Amino acid sequence: GRSGVSGSVEVGDYSVFGADAGSAPNVRLGKGVQIAARATISENSIIEDGAVLAGHPARPLKDWLRAQATLNKMTKK
Repeated sequence: GRSGVSGSVEVGDYSVFGADAGSAPNVRLGKGVQIAARATISENSIIEDGAVLAGHPARPLKDWLRAQATLNKMTKK
């Protein structure tokens, strides 16, 4: 699904990118990393084994979900 990986990116075994996800240059992904759809990994990031990331810039999935819930509460009347 149209993912992009810039130069000098190391992708660990069994790591996956969701649709339209990408990474900036000089990123190191550990083994078994999952990048959610439309997430973007910032330049020079080192991602630990088994991490699950989402958002732009990519951050742990739980943090991203928490931020989305807060935004949803703020926009309700």
